Amino acid sequence: MKMVDFFTETLHLSDKNLISELVKKSSVKTVKKGEYLIRQGQRADQIFFLVDGICRGFFVDINGKDITDCLIYKCGAPIIASSDLSTVSPIAIEALTKSTVVCIAVSDFNELLDCFSEANLLYRNLLQNSNDLHRCLKIMAYQFTAMQRYHWFLKNYPGVIDKISHKYVASYLNMSPVTLSRLINMSDSITDNVELFC
Repeated sequence: MKMVDFFTETLHLSDKNLISELVKKSSVKTVKKGEYLIRQGQRADQIFFLVDGICRGFFVDINGKDITDCLIYKCGAPIIASSDLSTVSPIAIEALTKSTVVCIAVSDFNELLDCFSEANLLYRNLLQNSNDLHRCLKIMAYQFTAMQRYHWFLKNYPGVIDKISHKYVASYLNMSPVTLSRLINMSDSITDNVELFC
């Protein structure tokens, strides 16, 4: 993978000076299945962009239950734990499959935000997309059936359900693994309208 191609074709950047700086300051890393990129309660010193693989963000609640907060599978998707890059991470992020990521130090990224308007636009768009997704998930949790949530997942995360443990998918969709298993085993002819929200 050429770094220039990743920043131009995947992240759709056009400022040649920004791209040049990103290429100089970034590196590519292979992450093993089960490896943590960010740990809950620690301050991340790098941000990541996914090249391939699947990662998840999760936190442990007051009862010690593992809650999946996000699933990351699209090439170019950011892997950050908080919009505030200076704070300790509210979630952990781990690789669910062998993954490849582009890494850049938070300090270097902050410098680019100070110098390049396109870097700010990129970051703002990534945060907006993340905010929209989390709002969608909250609406689903309260207004839509388990079947609707399941079909939404199949549509928006194509092929992911066959590549990771179903317990993570169930947690992400706010249902029990037993419920998800039942939905998977039900006839594919059952469909619900999930076009209503996202």
